[in-house]
Amino acid sequence: MIIPTGKVVLLTGAPATGKSTLASYVQDHIQPVRCFDYGELLLRRLQRSTNSRLSYRRMRKLSADLISHRDVESLDNRLILEIRRFRSNYNIIIDSHAVTSESFGFRVTPFSLAQLGRLNLDAVIALHCDPRMLAGRVKASPEGRRRVTTEQARHHQFLQQAVATTYAISCGCPLFILENTDRTVKEAGKAFIDLLRRIGARFELLT
Repeated sequence: MIIPTGKVVLLTGAPATGKSTLASYVQDHIQPVRCFDYGELLLRRLQRSTNSRLSYRRMRKLSADLISHRDVESLDNRLILEIRRFRSNYNIIIDSHAVTSESFGFRVTPFSLAQLGRLNLDAVIALHCDPRMLAGRVKASPEGRRRVTTEQARHHQFLQQAVATTYAISCGCPLFILENTDRTVKEAGKAFIDLLRRIGARFELLT
């Protein structure tokens, strides 16, 4: 087993850019790595706090009506502690996006500057897709997401990349914008793994 350098990467992008699919691919093809799916962590937190069987689809649909800034802040702090516990033995991928589509427009619930200092990211990787493709994917498989026009998808993606840029500047780490419009999952996965090498991550490829 290779001892990793403990690189921590934020994988972000607008909804339907393929973050979770890409994170799953990387998790299946390299070791040691741990992926933190922010949406799943948030869902479990809300299920415990409300003592309910809240679904991912319903959480997405209600979003700001259900999830408070305090919920996000508390989960952020807990996530940072978990990452600090694992980063000496694993490369870590955080699958998350701070910008959400709401009934009133968009909401941004970012990490604070203090949290970013504790998180100490080694890189931010933002996925980019043609906005027309994003709108089409959401329409074809909404899974609780709000339907969006091409222009709304473009705006959402711009906002998310702006947040990603702010994170990178605050952490003093590189930002990579990974084009994922026409790539297969395998092609995107290989490109992502190559970016991990560029930041000095050490890992073994799985066959």
